Amino acid sequence: MIKTVIFDFDGTLADTFDLIFAITNDLSVEFGYKQAKKEEILEIEKLSPLQVINQSGISIFKVPFLLRRIRAEFQKEINNVSLFYGINEVLLALKQHGYKLGIITSNSYKNVEFVLEKYDLLIFDF
Repeated sequence: MIKTVIFDFDGTLADTFDLIFAITNDLSVEFGYKQAKKEEILEIEKLSPLQVINQSGISIFKVPFLLRRIRAEFQKEINNVSLFYGINEVLLALKQHGYKLGIITSNSYKNVEFVLEKYDLLIFDF
């Protein structure tokens, strides 16, 4: 029996929502789209990425540049990223019980490694 658990990083291991939300709203003037309100998030999450782009009013041609800027701004704030409460214990218990642990994410390897190292959790197999 293979015992492997794969985690997403943003929103599963790391509490990055508020930071990404703030960065995205901060860049709205520069990139020409409307800011989101926190009370709209549940509705926005139901939309496809293309629907979010269309609803925001950003030009589809600006999206790659926006994503690059979001990543750059996120990198500047990486020290402010924390893991969800209790996740350390869960990961350590899984590892102790012989599970292989992996992460799949759209975030950069450098960011993930920095946060995991900060919490002494460089225990992932892949």
